[in-house]
Amino acid sequence: MQPPLPERYWTGTSIEFLSKRLDHPFDGTQQDWPFEVADFSHLDTYLALYDDVSLDEDIRFALADMIIQAFEVGGDLSTDPRWNEFLVRLSENFSIHAYQVWYWAAKGSPEADRWKVSPWMNDLLCDRAAS
Repeated sequence: MQPPLPERYWTGTSIEFLSKRLDHPFDGTQQDWPFEVADFSHLDTYLALYDDVSLDEDIRFALADMIIQAFEVGGDLSTDPRWNEFLVRLSENFSIHAYQVWYWAAKGSPEADRWKVSPWMNDLLCDRAAS
């Protein structure tokens, strides 16, 4: 399914910044770096950095994928209050994260191919479309 929103991708600059700031390895060859290095045990650090007002949109965008991936592989989304708090952040910054929310909602994908975050992303996408 084609995205109904403008596509957006990570930048090399944002990945380099996050690699240094979070002390995560980056050798320039990882195609999906934010997904590869995301670690649920660092989630609180990621969330605190996301709230840093000095971050530019590209860094916040790449960091959001790390956060989503960390939630995807760890934790219980239905009981972890940080997940709902992060969804509020995504909604408040929807102009940055619209494509990301659409991607993780896995619109048009068979249910078996969706991620555990997909139902929440789909709800956020629908809520934003209605407003």
